[in-house]
Amino acid sequence: KKKVAKKSAVRKTTKKRVAKKAAKKRVAKKKAVRKATKKPVAKKRVAAAPRAAVEPEVISIEKSRVWSRSLSTVSEPSRPRVCDGLVVVTCTDAVVALDAARGTPAWRTRLDDNAYHAPVERDELLYVADFAGQLWALETATGDVVWKSRISAHKYPGLWTPTFAGDDHGALASSDGHVYGFERETGRVLWTYESPEAAREEEFSDTLVGHDRRIFGTSCAGELLAWSAEDGALAWRRALGERFDRLGYRRDLFHVGWGNLVVIGSSGRHHAVVDMLEQRAGRSHWAITVHDTGVPQSIVTRGDELLLIAEHCIVCLAADDGEQRWRYYGDSCDVCVTPDGRVLVLSTHALLELDADTGAVIRRSAPQTKRYFSSLAWADGDALISTYSGVLRLRWPS
Repeated sequence: KKKVAKKSAVRKTTKKRVAKKAAKKRVAKKKAVRKATKKPVAKKRVAAAPRAAVEPEVISIEKSRVWSRSLSTVSEPSRPRVCDGLVVVTCTDAVVALDAARGTPAWRTRLDDNAYHAPVERDELLYVADFAGQLWALETATGDVVWKSRISAHKYPGLWTPTFAGDDHGALASSDGHVYGFERETGRVLWTYESPEAAREEEFSDTLVGHDRRIFGTSCAGELLAWSAEDGALAWRRALGERFDRLGYRRDLFHVGWGNLVVIGSSGRHHAVVDMLEQRAGRSHWAITVHDTGVPQSIVTRGDELLLIAEHCIVCLAADDGEQRWRYYGDSCDVCVTPDGRVLVLSTHALLELDADTGAVIRRSAPQTKRYFSSLAWADGDALISTYSGVLRLRWPS
């Protein structure tokens, strides 16, 4: 009886397996019939970006190099400044000057703490502020210290780039949330503005602009303020509007000429906000949102155009109404417009030149693997580039 029961169970299991295989074959046959009778659907093709009619000219860095100078520094040098035949940069806790023609060291002045901005030149003096709360005035020709003034006695008194308005007055912002006005000839503090949000770090950050006897700045609270450069009296203040409600601390201010200011910001949503205002009372001429830019970095003027430099692209806008004229997609860490209107773009590994009318690349340097570029300036027909370890001068073709 056990043997008969075992044989019966084996037969049942075998029948089930055969039935499953037959069912699978029937399903596969039906799918094959449907596939054979179904009309083919054409796949949509994504149109590729149109290629330039002419390939960009490739420039050799080594053949174009006038000179290069390595600087012993912890942080990368600041943007180069050309003053009286010298190329001046800030390197960590020192200001360094190089001969503009040969790149040989001219002088080096040690600061008491780190400085994170390029020196500002006025009337044969260089002004630089350090993070110990001191403002320095150096002779451009020799680097000798004319004076140094303690601006802030705060526990964390880091100072940002000084700006000037008129002949005798300047101002700078501090990481303690204050704005300090000073006398240009002596560095003596003339006035202080304490923001209601002074407890917030970087309340005014590096956003101060001086022009026509006034100092302008944007605050974390979303306001644009104008002070008298002489005594710090508040001339006017205005909210930046609904577009800037969620901008947080990221808002940069630029003087773009024509009696106007431009505020740019980012809400972290991969788009930029640009607001053009007149400087007399802060009235807005126009404000736009530029989509798909990444975090905006700066604004550069070119004739009647504004070049918005952002994380992922460069956008050319009409200055009168903000209309977009062209867009260049690519990595850019700095942009320079030459006196004759050429647009040079610096990425971390290459220097490019764009067609100023279309944004197309017309020249580019061969990609660099050993050099990393950070900032760009133009002087006497040559490009001056700060690398992560020094300064490079290139003879860029015209």
